[in-house]
Amino acid sequence: MGRNILVIIVSLLCSLSVNGQKYQLSTDNKKAISLYQTGNNSARRFQYKQAIESFEAAIKKDSQFLEAYFALGAVYKRTKDYQRAQSIFEQGIAAASTQSQLSRFYKIIGETYFATTQYKKAAGYLQSYLDVVKPPDKNLQKELRQMIRNARFAEKAIQEPVDFSPERVSSSVNRFPVQYFPVLTADEEQLIYTARRGTTAGADENIYVATKDSLGQWQPSRLISPKISRPGINEGACSISADGRVLVFTICKDRRGLGSCDLYISYKVGDNWSYPQNMKAPVNSAKWESQPSLSADGRTLYFVSDRSGGLGKMDIWKSTMAEDGTWTKPENLDNGINTPYDDITPFIHANGKTLYFASKGYPGFGGYDLFSATEYDSVWSKPKNLGYPLNDLEDQISLFVTPDGATGYFSKEEEVNFTYKSDVYQFAVPTGDRVKVKSIYLSGKVSDKETGKYLGAKIEIFNKESSKKVFRIASDSVNGSYLAVLNEGGNYGMYISRPGYLFRELDVNLKQSEQLLSYDTVNIALEPVKSGSVATLKNIFFDLDKYTLKSASVPELEVFTEFLRRNVELNVEIRGHTDNIGTETYNLDLSQKRAKAVYQFLLDKGIDRSRLLYTGKGSKYPVATNESEAGRRQNRRIEFIIR
Repeated sequence: MGRNILVIIVSLLCSLSVNGQKYQLSTDNKKAISLYQTGNNSARRFQYKQAIESFEAAIKKDSQFLEAYFALGAVYKRTKDYQRAQSIFEQGIAAASTQSQLSRFYKIIGETYFATTQYKKAAGYLQSYLDVVKPPDKNLQKELRQMIRNARFAEKAIQEPVDFSPERVSSSVNRFPVQYFPVLTADEEQLIYTARRGTTAGADENIYVATKDSLGQWQPSRLISPKISRPGINEGACSISADGRVLVFTICKDRRGLGSCDLYISYKVGDNWSYPQNMKAPVNSAKWESQPSLSADGRTLYFVSDRSGGLGKMDIWKSTMAEDGTWTKPENLDNGINTPYDDITPFIHANGKTLYFASKGYPGFGGYDLFSATEYDSVWSKPKNLGYPLNDLEDQISLFVTPDGATGYFSKEEEVNFTYKSDVYQFAVPTGDRVKVKSIYLSGKVSDKETGKYLGAKIEIFNKESSKKVFRIASDSVNGSYLAVLNEGGNYGMYISRPGYLFRELDVNLKQSEQLLSYDTVNIALEPVKSGSVATLKNIFFDLDKYTLKSASVPELEVFTEFLRRNVELNVEIRGHTDNIGTETYNLDLSQKRAKAVYQFLLDKGIDRSRLLYTGKGSKYPVATNESEAGRRQNRRIEFIIR
């Protein structure tokens, strides 16, 4: 997205004030001064052709008229005629006779050479300005040092360009003068973005969605919902959960808001979105909040705010959803992401580990560049500039990357006759810049095993090795659909539960890359609870010939505990089983002690003793052959039966 260049108004009058001191123009030629003043007036009215003619005429009257050279070059710079600007500034430098006169040109010509990727020259002139003028203004010194750092970085970066060939997304999406901030659902079937029907800042801003047809082509986009996109109110800068059922977006100057811009949230049930609700404090504040990014499960939120407590004016913040559905006090990403400059437009990848964002605070090409960083054990890696030509002189504002890390989406702004337009583009992410941890998704529907009725159910996914919960969502209560995102390289247990039904457990092992496509559509049928119903606890682990629960058993036992809490009318019998290795007396004793270990866990979690029984069944009731290790592994199990 291109930089909205602020209008340069050249207003060097006969008597100028610099650092509180006045000095006279470098000419006494009254005709030249008159032409110069006429040029200034034309420049103020954006009449650049007339301004150029007047400044050129002034120089003809006095070839040593330094201010006219400066003003003429500034107009050429404003109209992006950089070569002429450089030529004029060089002529001004040649005409200067004192160090003070020379220094007047150093900063602006340095900026001009930066704009034409002549970074070595740019750094030289900017350093000369810093060395000679030694501005007392600390902010100006900071700006100059940053520009020099950028110039030196960019000089090297353009020598090693990344593979970048963006393609404009179809006109079914790019239907408006301005569209930006594209995001997709994990299955890449929906593209949601912000669009304006006009190019001015006052044009109505709304959120649109485009969906793919059976051939994978984008259909014409439409307003996402009349409950969300409302006439006369600007909604935009949205983020959506991986399953497309949680939307967070920005509304500014709303009577329900706490600050100038606030974050709002809406939930989709069936085909209908809820009326958006202000996320309130602590997410929103009396300051500016915008540019949200939701984690895949919609339970972690990154956003941008200029609230106090940050490192720069605009910083990236993070809040998580607690078990009771409230959002925690936002924390500033001051541990390696935010800088004293502006850091904006975060996008957290589906893997929950890789963060993309735009920043002015790291070495780049000037303005906003795109960066990525990966979190390891709660510590962010050093942000990496995504390289040239993905980043260039223009502002690069936002980026979305698909779960597999292969495709990126962004908006590109172009200036035509001082009017800015932007379209949505996609590109193949260079291999070296792809996420180290790819994600896949499982989707399907949850239903009643007996009636086929679709059900809303809680879905929790645990990493079996760490015993940590990595994902939590709910299936749609109207159509039963769910979509869960998992990272490759993990071994997971997926638990599906709903009051009145036995919970289900599915093993999802993604440790081997060839298995990634083995999990795609998984429909889940839940069995209604009734007397005599039997379920196996598949992830209860003991060491060989031991009856002490291993820590890896905790996730499933926690789910079992929650099942009993949500179905308070149920009583259960816990049964232990073994394989046929060893004597039956030994197996009966071992199986009973293992069942008791589960029983004790439940008691410790507060389940009433009167609701529980435990028994050992030894090897009497195998569910598989005892002639193989795989069969014996299945026979060594813990079951529970509804009494």
